[in-house]
Amino acid sequence: MSSAITPATRLEHDPRARIDRRGLGPLPAPCAHRGRGRLAAFVLLGLLLWLTGGIDPHRQFFLSYLVAYNYWLGGALGCLVFLMLQYVTGAPGV
Repeated sequence: MSSAITPATRLEHDPRARIDRRGLGPLPAPCAHRGRGRLAAFVLLGLLLWLTGGIDPHRQFFLSYLVAYNYWLGGALGCLVFLMLQYVTGAPGV
């Protein structure tokens, strides 16, 4: 029986441990709070610009909406193209 189909009897290492690719040992846990100060500064700057009129909220909203709409519409239409191609060629479903 090859090792590819032999069931594992025990784990060689902790599967949750993050291993350094260079073989230098486990990596430190990521710090979730590392960028919070910078993020808060950008949020406050954006709010300040919005409240003082530095950013036109209506124009920016509709431009962002248009970009997001086109993004999701492109994905949906791309899937539809593959579905129609499968139907036209008579390929079996997967």
